[in-house]
Amino acid sequence: MKKTITVEKKEPLLVLADTIVYSQRPYWCDGTANILSLSFMAPRLYFPYDGPKKPRPVLVFICGGGFARMDRGGWMGELAWFAKKGYAVVSVEYSTDGGSPFPQQITEVKEAVRFLRTHAEELYIDPEKIALMGESAGAYLASFTALTNGKKEYEVGGNPGVDSSVRAAVVWYTPCNLGGWKDYPDLSTMVSKDAPPFLLLHGSADELVKPEQSEMLYASLEKADISADLYFIEGANHADTHFVQSEVKEIILAFLNKSLDVQ
Repeated sequence: MKKTITVEKKEPLLVLADTIVYSQRPYWCDGTANILSLSFMAPRLYFPYDGPKKPRPVLVFICGGGFARMDRGGWMGELAWFAKKGYAVVSVEYSTDGGSPFPQQITEVKEAVRFLRTHAEELYIDPEKIALMGESAGAYLASFTALTNGKKEYEVGGNPGVDSSVRAAVVWYTPCNLGGWKDYPDLSTMVSKDAPPFLLLHGSADELVKPEQSEMLYASLEKADISADLYFIEGANHADTHFVQSEVKEIILAFLNKSLDVQ
């Protein structure tokens, strides 16, 4: 069979840079380097027919793992949905071993944001439109990072002086109060007028992080008059497949577009 078909270009072609080093510092006996990387996925802007090279909004993702392990590539398949909608999606690696005490993970996430802002022109991203999204332990780190916008004591590492603030946070089944475990503070005590808008998602049947944890953070945001939405997903357990269904992604996308003023 020989046939000519007409195909409308409705979706962009995505490209993935899987290993971009954003941090390198002395580690073992100051002789070896602790190297942290990020994965970067976005619509291709190489050929003239790919469209104009306009800056794209950024969604920085932080995966969970109980603060003991993480895989920055673990969620990239699902996150491609947001890249198809025009976002540059960045998944950030952070330290998880016993030699990286709190708040090192927070300073690393902020360092990654500063790296992105510093290289915004070459990455074709909008440095004024950066949001965080995280799940479980990653949701705690995303929340903490967003709640400390402008806090100089957490600005450690490369590209000093560059702003690490974000304009929105999307957190899935976030632990709010870890009971003082390893000095991690209660997120509900950290909310201030400088906090960005929050979208909280939690499964009603979560057996690992109880739904009340998101309720605590939401109540604190409400009390501080910070824009916040909390969705309980009926019957969903921890890291359940409910969170990657199209109707949930549409809720997240609408929140991001509104918070970042994406047309």
